[in-house]
Formats: sequence, structure tokens, C-alpha cells
Amino acid sequence: MLDQLTHLVLVYQRLGQHSDILQKEINLYIYRYPARGYELPEEEWVDFFLSIQQRVGSLVTGFEYRGFSFRTYLNRTLQWHLKTYRRGVKKKLYNDWVLERESVLAYPECCDCFSNEYELRDKILYVLKCCKLTAKRRTVLKTRLFFLLLKNILFIREPELLDCAEILAYPRMEAMKYRNQLLCLLQDRIFRRDLMIQRRNSCYHKETYCGKQMGEYTNTGQKKELQDVLTHYNGKKQKINDQIHCIHILPTNREISMVLNIPKGSVDSGLYYLKKNLKAMDSRLQLVRKSEMNYSAGYGNSIS
Repeated sequence: MLDQLTHLVLVYQRLGQHSDILQKEINLYIYRYPARGYELPEEEWVDFFLSIQQRVGSLVTGFEYRGFSFRTYLNRTLQWHLKTYRRGVKKKLYNDWVLERESVLAYPECCDCFSNEYELRDKILYVLKCCKLTAKRRTVLKTRLFFLLLKNILFIREPELLDCAEILAYPRMEAMKYRNQLLCLLQDRIFRRDLMIQRRNSCYHKETYCGKQMGEYTNTGQKKELQDVLTHYNGKKQKINDQIHCIHILPTNREISMVLNIPKGSVDSGLYYLKKNLKAMDSRLQLVRKSEMNYSAGYGNSIS
């Protein structure tokens, strides 16, 4: 003999009648589900009820009577969805705990800081001012400085790059074209690196949560299992770290030469001599500053 709920479902499937009564009966049964008292608290049960309510229509149309009542079919469905919902709630609580544990408190600044918007541009102007080269060699220096800009394209903002390129006698549109071409070449490597970083962070979160659980358990067997899981995630995290370090996201000299349509050797030698000259220039400036400080100290002693 069919129960009332199964009878209403079959009548609705065949004739499309009593849909309002059927909807009301199903919602009432879900809200009064016997397992709700020990599965979820009141507020979470309301959220679960609202989430499962959207699937009632597909449950009714997908039901096939084979001797078991619709109530049995509904109970199994609710058990499965409850398990999924509880897993999602547990994961959210776990993520919130990790974020709270690893969060950094932001304190208001107690002093004003100057903007570093023009720091790179000022450094380039300073190098060009202190180099004291002929016009031809000065042009070569500007080209080499532009190589260095392209080498560090990921760390330079677009407006700053265009300003510096203009100082180095490269038109803004041309510099923008080179920037876009290099970013297209680096796109796959950056995406792969970001994906590996997400996997590493996931392992770190799971490792942190396992450490929290180990502190809560007293059973030696459970602690042993968690220690094995902790070792697994730690090894996986180290392996992903090694893979991240193998992904070079900076443009290579070959890629820079391909974008600029010049021989690779020009970029190799240009960057080599530029770094060498900048290092020598920095050493000379430090020597000059040191001599000026010594002179000032000696002059002060002679006055006293």
C-alpha cells in the first residue's frame, strides 16, 4: 500500500496535479527530518533546508517507483546531501582557522612615507648624469639600460616603464609593444608558477591543520596516523617548492633579443658590461663619499 507522499508524487508525475500540496508535504518532511536534531544546529539546518529546497523538483521528476516509497528515496538523498554539506562547513571552519592563525595584523602608520613612484626614473637620470661619456657611448648606455628594464619587466609598473623608456630615447608606443610581447611570452610560465604556489599553499594549510589536530588528540594510534599525514604533506610541499624554483619567470636574453629583433649576443654583452660598469660606478661613488666624510671630520677636528 502506498503512503500519502508517494501517492502524491506518482499523481503529479502522471497528471501534473496537486503540485502545491506535494511541495508543502516535501518541505515539511525535510524541515522535520528525524536526523536534524543531532546532525546540525538550528541556523545551519535552515541554510541546508534552503539549499536542498532548490533540488526538490528534480527529486520528484527523477523518482521511479520500484517497491520503495518516495520517503525512502528522500531519506537517502538527504543523508548524502547532509554529508556533503557538513564536509563543506567543516572545510570552511578549517580555512577560517588557518587564515586567522596566519593573518598579520595591520597597524596604522605612525609617520608619513614618501612615494617611490619616481625612484627608478631618478636612478636612471643619476646614472646618465654621472657616467660622463661621449654622445655615442651615451647612446649605447641608454640601450643597455633599456635591456635591463626589459629584463625586470615583471617588477616595473607600466607608467614607470614608459617614463623610463622615454628618458632612454625609446618612444612610448614602441616600449609598450615590447612590454606586451614579453608578457605574452612569459604568460604560460607565470600561470604554471601561480598554480604551483596554490598547490604549495594548500599543502601548507593541510599541514597546519594536522598539527592542530595532533595537539587535540590523546590516542597514540591517532597521533601516529596524523604524523604520517603531516610527513606526507611536508614532503609534498618541499617537492613543490623545488618545482617552483625551477620555473624562471624572468625573460631570458634570447626572448629579449627576439622581441627587439637584434642578435642575442648584443643583449648578453650589453647586460654584462652594464652591470660591470654600474658596479664600478657604485664603488667610485662610495670612495668619493668616504673621502668627503674623512675630509669633513678632519676639518672639524682642526677647527676645534
